[in-house]
Amino acid sequence: MKSKIINFIVIIGIIVFFIGVYSMFFKAGVPYIDPTPEMTRNWMFYYNVGKLTMPAGAVLVIIGIVFKILIKLNKK
Repeated sequence: MKSKIINFIVIIGIIVFFIGVYSMFFKAGVPYIDPTPEMTRNWMFYYNVGKLTMPAGAVLVIIGIVFKILIKLNKK
């Protein structure tokens, strides 16, 4: 049961990380040259979403891997 929960945490972390990558690099992309205020708002929104979700996903993956290692060490 614990193993399934930890695997779920790792998978969710990977998904969140790639949502951040998509948002930051594909949705926001390169800043516009001479943008309107609306374009700037949209770019900043997607950039900030990616900036927040990429590290959150990475932390979830790391936490899941650390707990997996700890469970395997406790079984021995």
